[in-house]
Amino acid sequence: MPLFRPEQVDILVQAVQRLARVPNAIVYQVILQEAAKLTLARGGSLFTFEHNGLVLRESLDQDHVPEVIPLPLRPGSAFESAIREREPLLVSDVEQHNQIKTSGWAGYNDGSLIILPMMDGNQNISAIISLHNKSEPPFVQADLDAARILATFAYEMIRAQKSALLLHQQKTFQRSLFEANPNALLVLNSNYQIVDANPRFFDMFGYRENQVLNQSFWWLLHQADQEKLKKFFHQTDNPKERTTFSVRSKNNQVRSVEGQVVKLSIREEPTFLVTFVL
Repeated sequence: MPLFRPEQVDILVQAVQRLARVPNAIVYQVILQEAAKLTLARGGSLFTFEHNGLVLRESLDQDHVPEVIPLPLRPGSAFESAIREREPLLVSDVEQHNQIKTSGWAGYNDGSLIILPMMDGNQNISAIISLHNKSEPPFVQADLDAARILATFAYEMIRAQKSALLLHQQKTFQRSLFEANPNALLVLNSNYQIVDANPRFFDMFGYRENQVLNQSFWWLLHQADQEKLKKFFHQTDNPKERTTFSVRSKNNQVRSVEGQVVKLSIREEPTFLVTFVL
């Protein structure tokens, strides 16, 4: 087990707890702040991999770090070495490291640094962290190990956030399509209860939402068409197949419509999407 400083474990636990609660908008800022606190670094930056190069997301150094570092990276640079080897880089003194070159920035207080790629299990790099100017140099193995644990947790958390955001966007897009559909739509559960309806349905038949949701679909139909529709639900496997039936509107008028039924499976539950076409 790494030989952490006495307070380093507590700082790591607190960092993980903070990251678990942080909103997506400031996640990179918090990752860099917590990595610096964990390693006693007073300088550092966090970049993400984009199509045009390494894009700066957060920095502890004012007016020093470029917004974009274009690819390919300069051979022999600290970033290039860590990315090429797919391994974190710990340097005690860059002046004594023949294979690593720095930018020569005057703000470096010493030659010690950490470069930490954030990778998945297939070693795909999504971001990279640099840390320098330790308050009590140089950085040691325990600093790298602690930062590596933090980066692993942060990577998984970002991936989970992105997945949740993508799912939300997909649901929002699907909902927009559902609500904007020019045909009246109903969603029925396996018991043929109405669980959703789009605005066009309410416009077409005059009902309010609380008058329809959770009602039986058969309640809407003219009695003479109920058996016909029950057979249609069970027999049709062609989403393009239509049938004609009569639907009661709010004022008890009967309207003749064409309908299509699509059988779906949502969370392994049979679901029906009913489309009404006047």
